[in-house]
Amino acid sequence: MRLVVFGAHTPVGRALVSQAVALGHEVQAIVRDDVEITAPPGMNVMRVRAITADRVAMLAADADAVLSMLGPDGEPDGFATRASSAIVEGMERAGVERLVTLGTAELCSRDLHASGDGLFRDHLGALRVLESSTRRWTVIGPPSPSEGPATGRYREAVEGLPAGATKISTGDVAHAALRALGRDELVHQRLGVAL
Repeated sequence: MRLVVFGAHTPVGRALVSQAVALGHEVQAIVRDDVEITAPPGMNVMRVRAITADRVAMLAADADAVLSMLGPDGEPDGFATRASSAIVEGMERAGVERLVTLGTAELCSRDLHASGDGLFRDHLGALRVLESSTRRWTVIGPPSPSEGPATGRYREAVEGLPAGATKISTGDVAHAALRALGRDELVHQRLGVAL
């Protein structure tokens, strides 16, 4: 598959592009313009200052799917909502249907009508963008992941979190995101993942 990965510089994004290339996918890794990343064979790196619908449409042309592993670290308030809007609009222009995006554990476990902190509200806004789109999206919602390899031993819960969910590795979050691409039962779902 030809994959476009936003946030390839984040801990989960790095794990995801590494796994995707190892599986033989062609990867277009999108990173912030101030980030250095080494591109292994099978991966092309594009540095961007801002995510716009025009840029997404250009990058996603001929892609099979888009994955967004963008996180909140150092990003301004409302970033997740704005990035999701640009990604969805750009995907629509490029005719790309499948999107897997990184959310938060709270997004999978909370009453979505409850109030929360700014990060939760931002991710909720991003979810609302997805819900109003025609893209075939899945949100992966882990507890805060720690740096580590994929084990494949994580648990999943659709529209919730696995009981006692407290930890997961960046490698396992990436593994869950890649697996979600081919799972039609996860389209338009929030998937909680944890050990």
